[in-house]
Formats: sequence, structure tokens, C-alpha cells
Amino acid sequence: MVSNKKKLFANIFIVVSILFLTTMVLVYGGRFIYYYKNSHIKEEVGETLLVDVINSLSYNGSMVKEGNNVYYSGNIMSNYVYYSNRYYRIIGVEDGNIVLVDDNISTILPYDGEYKTSDIYKWLNPTEEENTGIYYNSLIEPEKYLTTTKTCLDNYDGVEVSCENITEDKVGLLSINQYLRSNIKGNYLNQSSYYWFVNKDSEEHNWHIDSTNEVKITNSESLYGIRPVITLKSDVIYYGGTGTMFEPYLITKEDYEKFGEENTGSIGIGSYLTFNDTNWKVIDITDESYKIVSVESIGQYSFSETSNKLKLTDKKSLIYYLNNEYLETLDKTKLKEGKFNIGSYDTSYVDKYEEELDLYVGLLEIGDFYPNDLDNTYTLTNTGRKGTIFKVIGGRLYSDSYTNENEVRPVIFIDKSIVIKSGIGTLDSPYEVGEA
Repeated sequence: MVSNKKKLFANIFIVVSILFLTTMVLVYGGRFIYYYKNSHIKEEVGETLLVDVINSLSYNGSMVKEGNNVYYSGNIMSNYVYYSNRYYRIIGVEDGNIVLVDDNISTILPYDGEYKTSDIYKWLNPTEEENTGIYYNSLIEPEKYLTTTKTCLDNYDGVEVSCENITEDKVGLLSINQYLRSNIKGNYLNQSSYYWFVNKDSEEHNWHIDSTNEVKITNSESLYGIRPVITLKSDVIYYGGTGTMFEPYLITKEDYEKFGEENTGSIGIGSYLTFNDTNWKVIDITDESYKIVSVESIGQYSFSETSNKLKLTDKKSLIYYLNNEYLETLDKTKLKEGKFNIGSYDTSYVDKYEEELDLYVGLLEIGDFYPNDLDNTYTLTNTGRKGTIFKVIGGRLYSDSYTNENEVRPVIFIDKSIVIKSGIGTLDSPYEVGEA
């Protein structure tokens, strides 16, 4: 009797042990395979599609599946892509294509009228008008890497939108449904800065997010930040990275090589470089020069004591100081004179092109890239109203008296004959440049 009980308990113990060991093998074996694949993914560099890398992680708790599509959600820090000298965040995978949003506020503009006729649309997308498509034209080989971006234009009145009104363009603007899908609390899209959503409410007010990360409505006269959205083709190749900011997903061989510190990169819009012992950021490229803005302020100054319009003869103005005393502190061997647009803002960023002036040193203009990198900085563009000029505050252009003191970020042009000596062109590792 006792012997039979012992055999029964022994058999039960054996069965339980087998079940336990099998479970452990399945759980930890699965984890081992997953982490092994991720840690050895570099072996497949240049042979794997980026969409396959993303979809292999689709069970992750920070990713939400909707049918055949998958979206990132929450305060995730592993959805970075590096492309065209700038960082993007992956919103999700739709119909096999990868939807990205620029991780930076690219510029600051008003949202006037309907989206398709707005300043924002013209700045993002090339049209038949002059001085449009500034963002799209700044991208590296967009025809090779990008497909059209679908943008949901449905009105939002506090309830979920069905996205029946969709436009397909080269570049889109972040929509409120994309933001809400990514989760309001702990949202990776939060930047504590003002920026527009593409959607309006039923009364034609414009939705935006403010510096406290609250979604609100406002009128179209405000000037807030722009977060462009682009869509990578399904056949874009994965060249490396784990999706973090320090190891972003790389989709070009050139970026793969330059992140490998082989110094084979090229200078483009969004690149950081060191010139005159100061860090600068590229905001435009001409046939002969790079247009760059100082990363830091050189101090606080008033724009002028007499006028909000640029006057080189005004010896007490900021522009006079920049093109005389400050100019003498710069290395002039690679410095070039460049065209600055000095037209007064009326209702559109294109108003600035009505008047131009050749200068060695200027300031950021309305419609320039990256005005939001430093708060309380003056722009070169006056508001069109007597006594005021634009300055930047938290993703907004804000009118201020030209006699008040604000931070100053100089803008200069340097010769394109410079060559890269070291660095990868990021803020942490700016290009060190010099003679060929």
C-alpha cells in the first residue's frame, strides 16, 4: 500500500517536473531565440527589409495591432529612424509602408484656410508656385525612399474620427488621430512645445498641442510648429541600428558607414558642424555655400532702438553689430556673403521673398528650418505691424518690441569647398570641417 502511494507520488512528481521543464524550455528558449536574433541582426545588414525588423517586434507591449497594421504607443524610446540628416519617429506600419514623423519642429507657420491651400502645405509639398516644397526638396533621394503619405483631414470634435476624408501627398502633417492613437499620457510625440495638427473642428477652428502637452483649439492667425510626416516604401533596406536615439534604424549605406565612424558622410540640411570653434546647424544649401545657424546664442541684444525694419545704416541695430563687430570674430577664409530675405510678414511666409539683401551675417527668417532649437531668439522677419518683430518661444513665433533684449543666433554662409575631417554630423558628434 505504502509502496503504491510512493510510486503514485513519484509518477506525479515526474509528470509535473516534465511539464515544468517543458514550460521553462518554451519560455526561455523563445526569449533566447528572440534576443539572439536581435543581437545578431547586424549579420543581415543590407539584406533585411526595415519593415520586417519592425514587424518582428510587433508583439511588444508598446505596439498596438489594428488589423494588418501596427502602431507605436506610449513613451517608447526604440522607434527612431535616421534619414536625411535628421531623426524621425516611427508612428507605425500601414499597408506594409512605414509612417514616420519628424522628431523636431521643422519650422513655424500659420495654419491659414484649408490645409491643401495653406502655407503649411506649400512649405511641405512642391506646387506650381515659387518657393514651395521646401521640406520635400530638403530630403535625400525622396523618390527612392518615399511613397505618398496618407493624411486624415476629418474634423475632430472630441470623438474618434473615421478618416473618410484622406489626402495623399509627398509630405503630410501630423494628425490628431495619430497623436491620440499613440496615447495621451507618456506619449512619445509630446515635446512641451506648440505644434499644429492637420485637423480642424466642425467650426473650422484649428487643433494644436501646447507647451503643457494639452490638445487645444485656436484660430489660424497663430504661428505654431510644424511636424512633417513622411512614408517609407515597404522595400526600404535595413542597414543597422536598434531604434534608439543613439543607435537609430539606418536606411542608407552612407549613414551606416558614417555611424561606423568611417567619416564618409556628407553635409546636408539638418547636419551639425563645427566652424570658428562653435557648433552650427545647416538650414539651407545653395550652389556655392552652406547656410548655417549657430546652435547657441551669442548673447542678448535688442533688434534696434529706432525701427523693426532692417537698416544697415542704423549703427545701434543688431544687424549693424553682427556685420561689423561680430563679423571680425569669424574666420573669413571660408565665409561668404549670402542672400537674406527681409520682406515684412503679412499673411504668408512667401511675403519675405519680396525683398532681399546680401549680408555676411543675418538671423533666422520665418519659414527657415529649426527656429525652435532655442527659446527667446530674435528672427530677421518683422511682423508687418509697427513696432514689433518675431521671436521664438516654445514652438511659437511671438511678436515682441524691437527694443527688448532677446537671445541672438547668428546665421552665416560658408563655402561648400570645406571637407569633413571627422564626426558624423549629429549634435553629439558634429562634423569637424577644414581644407581639402
